[in-house]
Amino acid sequence: MSVPGYVGRELLSAHLSGFMAAHPQLKLTVDVGSDRVDLFREDTDVVIRVGLEGCEDLVARRIKKQPLVLCATPSYLERHPQIQTVDDLAGHYFLTSGPERHAMEMVIPGVDREYIVRAAGVFRANDPELLLRLACSAGGIALVPLLCARSALQGGSLVTVLPSFELTPEELNLMYLPARRNTRKIRTFVDFIFKALEQA
Repeated sequence: MSVPGYVGRELLSAHLSGFMAAHPQLKLTVDVGSDRVDLFREDTDVVIRVGLEGCEDLVARRIKKQPLVLCATPSYLERHPQIQTVDDLAGHYFLTSGPERHAMEMVIPGVDREYIVRAAGVFRANDPELLLRLACSAGGIALVPLLCARSALQGGSLVTVLPSFELTPEELNLMYLPARRNTRKIRTFVDFIFKALEQA
């Protein structure tokens, strides 16, 4: 299977040993990374991806909705005017994996609509853990999955920006080829993971 790095570490790692113990006849290999694997061309059975873009030809089952969070270090926020509304985000430095916009524009995905703010700078990367590391070094305001940022928030190295503002969550989906829908090994793995995550 292929999964984003933080999903493997934060979401799946607690359950994979249980799967291997329950099904010792199956060999499980996890490819951790951000690159999109082509299931039609590569020797991979299952992928976990954020969103559904470009996945029209695959069977997709939603694992969970993943909350997002805007966060920054206390020291970064102390150096800037207080942020009380989305409009106050203008003029800040942002760290995001969001869509490319015009120069110095940042998309804030509110549940009611998308907000476009004029930023002092925008750094984009497809790895939320890289964004989190930059945020922890006071590099700006990061828009990252809560799953990825939780320990930094609990430890106080990062704080939530606009905690009452509702962001549209991302969807984590488990996908595989339609032709393999009834493959026993895939069905066994999918059923196990969904049951484990429901209980968690």
